[in-house]
Formats: sequence, C-alpha cells, structure tokens
Amino acid sequence: MSAAEHAIHKHTVRMTLPVFGPVTLPATEKLAFYAGLATVAALGIVEWPVVAVISVGHLLAENQGNQLVRDFGKALEEAV
Repeated sequence: MSAAEHAIHKHTVRMTLPVFGPVTLPATEKLAFYAGLATVAALGIVEWPVVAVISVGHLLAENQGNQLVRDFGKALEEAV
C-alpha cells in the first residue's frame, strides 16, 4: 500500500456486520456530517432533495480530494 492510500484509509472504520459482511465506514467526522444532514431533513428544516444534493456534492468533493492525495503520494514516491 502506498503512502497516499495509507493516509486515505487511515481515517476509515472497518467492521464486519453479521448480515452484510465486511463494511468500510468513513471517519467519525464524516459520519457526524451525514447524520446532521439526515437530522435536519427528518425534522423538516431542510427538504430531502436539498440534503441529497448537498450529500452528493460533499461525496464528489471528497473523492476529488482523495485523488489529489493519491496523485501527490505517487509524485513523492517517484521523486525518491
């Protein structure tokens, strides 16, 4: 595993659930963010479509950030 992959996977939680098997969850900060979004939607403060758009946007931004970390890690490994 490269240094970039290690940095990305360091902040995830891996567990095995009886029915689902192995599951990888995001870091607790990210889980709290999504739980907060679900809470405001459940309370009717924000409509579900808005929460869905925010969630998808957040996931896309996070994946882009992860790709930047991978690319930076590869560049560092090639430099050494």
